[in-house]
Order: sequence, then C-alpha cells, then structure tokens
Amino acid sequence: MSTAGSWRKPHYLAVRPSDGALILPFEGTRLAVVDPVDGRTTVEPMTARTHQHGVTIGNDGTLYVVGTGPVDPGTEAGPSLTIRRPDGHEWVIPLQGPHENVTIAPDGRTAYVTGGYTRDGYWDGISVVDLGSGSVARLPVGHRPLGAVALPHGA
Repeated sequence: MSTAGSWRKPHYLAVRPSDGALILPFEGTRLAVVDPVDGRTTVEPMTARTHQHGVTIGNDGTLYVVGTGPVDPGTEAGPSLTIRRPDGHEWVIPLQGPHENVTIAPDGRTAYVTGGYTRDGYWDGISVVDLGSGSVARLPVGHRPLGAVALPHGA
C-alpha cells in the first residue's frame, strides 16, 4: 500500500439531481453517497481501480468520473473515464495520461475531460470522448486546463 496519504481521499463531488445526494468517488474502488440532510453515508463499489479526481452527473443521472492513474503502480489501472448509468452499469474508457475534471455536452453525447492534472503528468489539452462509441480525440488548448463548462449551442 502506498504512503501517499494525500491521494487517499475524495477530491471533487457532484450533486445528484434526483435527490440532492452528494456523490464523492475515491480510490477507484468506492463511491460515497452522502445524504445532505442527515449526513448519513453509504458506500457503493466502483470498478475502475484508478485514483479518481473530477466528477459530474448528466441530466439523465449518469455519473462520469475521471481517473488519473494508479496510486500504487502495478496494482491499479491507468487514467480513465468511468461512466456509471443510474441502473449501476459501469463502462470504463481508458485515457492517455492523467486528467483532472470532466463536463458533459448539453446533448449528453460528448464528454470533455481536462488534461491540466494538478500534479506532474498534466498536459495542455482536453480529451473529447464520444460517449456512444468510446472513441477519444485529444485537442491542445491553453495551458494546463483544470475545468471546463459545456454551453448549449448558440449560448
């Protein structure tokens, strides 16, 4: 087990639209679901086995989680985007290099994953993920992008 204690925690959270629950993925193996009224937490398993950072939830309740890569190399998986549908089905799309955060296009068909990772290994771009096919295109943008917002066309 790694001594990198600063990695063994949630980094970002999302609010689930259906019930206001706080969603905090961590360590690539768990998802903490916190009731904002009473603070009760339930833990659900996850399958990516990668250190997780950014998270967002689509309009349909689908969860998107950015994995930056292994905390313990050799025992965990590389960078990825985990997609978890409301029924619990997960799909993990491998990414090239660590990423920091994710946003979803208004139409729900594309994920934009920022490459400005807060530690070493960042890159100056965004991975554009086609959520239907799982294909990934890398686009260079600015310097070390950490976050992004997808606006509706014409906004």
